[in-house]
Amino acid sequence: MITTIAFDWGGVLITNPTQPMITYLSQNLTITPQTFTTTYQPLMPAFQKGTITEQQLWNTICTHLNIPQPTTTSLWKDAFSHAYHEHKDMFTLAHHLKQQKYHIGFLSNTEQPAMKFFHEQHYTCFHTTIFSCQEGTRKPEPEIYHRLLQATNTHPNNVLFIDDQPTYIKGAQQLDINTIHFTSYPQLLQELKKFNISPP
Repeated sequence: MITTIAFDWGGVLITNPTQPMITYLSQNLTITPQTFTTTYQPLMPAFQKGTITEQQLWNTICTHLNIPQPTTTSLWKDAFSHAYHEHKDMFTLAHHLKQQKYHIGFLSNTEQPAMKFFHEQHYTCFHTTIFSCQEGTRKPEPEIYHRLLQATNTHPNNVLFIDDQPTYIKGAQQLDINTIHFTSYPQLLQELKKFNISPP
């Protein structure tokens, strides 16, 4: 029986912010999106695990590209805020499931500035939040799913994890966690019925 339902953030609860963020960041740094992506990609695991700060990120990128450093307090947070678009129906669903006495979790590969933005939203539908930048591990590494299980004190068979990335779904499945590969809200509602979970 499912007792805990955990949601991914980008691509599930909100529109995937990656591309609009890349556009925003590259424009601010006056480089091409391709240049930003190529330079950032090797640094992404460390940034998402919280082992480097945003300042260290920009130091590395700007030194490598020989460009000026950002002047804003947190360019990453600015870009995330710019790209942030909630799926209102998904938050309504999360609140509904909480009212149905499910333990509602949140599991995301998230950088420190984005995590700060999350906390500023004062969401009330989550019992447990797992951020990769706080945990020092990220999806699809097994340890981050173990952190979810530990934090919710739940057996894998009683957890349902919802994500839009097949790789992250597979990571959860390897620990025997139930999963739904999210593609749309209507599709999710149909999949929930297979677990005897009633939608709003």
